[in-house]
Amino acid sequence: MRIAYLILTHKLPSQLRILIDLCQHPEADFYIHLDKKVNLKAFSDLLTEENIFFIQKRVRCRWGTYSLVQATINGLKEIQSKGGYDYINFISGQDLPLVSGEDFSNFLEKNKGHEFMSCKPYDKMDPWWKKNESRFLKYNFQNWMLPGKFRMQFLFNRVMPERKMPLGMVLSGESQWFCITTVLTDYLLQFLDTNPDYVRFFKYVWGADEFIFSTIAFNSPFRPALAGILHYIDWDGPSDGHPKTLGVADLEDAFASGKIFARKFDITHDLDAVDQVANKVK
Repeated sequence: MRIAYLILTHKLPSQLRILIDLCQHPEADFYIHLDKKVNLKAFSDLLTEENIFFIQKRVRCRWGTYSLVQATINGLKEIQSKGGYDYINFISGQDLPLVSGEDFSNFLEKNKGHEFMSCKPYDKMDPWWKKNESRFLKYNFQNWMLPGKFRMQFLFNRVMPERKMPLGMVLSGESQWFCITTVLTDYLLQFLDTNPDYVRFFKYVWGADEFIFSTIAFNSPFRPALAGILHYIDWDGPSDGHPKTLGVADLEDAFASGKIFARKFDITHDLDAVDQVANKVK
């Protein structure tokens, strides 16, 4: 089972080293998209490994913008150009595995053909969607680098009707992270390359990375193979749009969840939590 890890990161090189060491497996390769704003030299020690690569076409990433989608697309295309993989596992540099690399490979072998992606279809009565629907029903100008853009956004939405999904598709999503076959990856990339109206729609969606790939998969022949994401994530922390940073007190729940990965961790926040995960997974 050949696995390509696509890792999106922008900080904490020593923690990234721990993540990769814990995920190592004879048939695993690691592709790191490092935010273009970050100096590559801080991560240069990772280049000593034969199965660790840095994505060449880097993007300056800003939270909530289409830049995160573009960084993901660039990574997926570079991995696909190498060929030979069964799955691409897209994770963050602040994730940690809850099982060994061998156990993860065995899990994918046993569940071969499943697509691990969050594809929750839009339901206007669902509380989560009610809270987030302005992200796609309204125009969001977060990609613009202009003074007064949010004032313009407010005025624009005052006169414009609610936005509608292109191509009659059902919006779907919830999480940006996924572990999918390279067959589905090819389908996603081809769809994006041949449907500019779809891409244009999502450039005005706040946090488009949480919807753009999932929506394609949900409206595709791959829908019967869709399964949930492999991550344990705690959203009960501060309501600032970010998941809770996990500490030692959260580890029991994380390991009991049956998930393969957990996020997010920060060695500057709780080094003991990272060490305890590492000692258990090794």
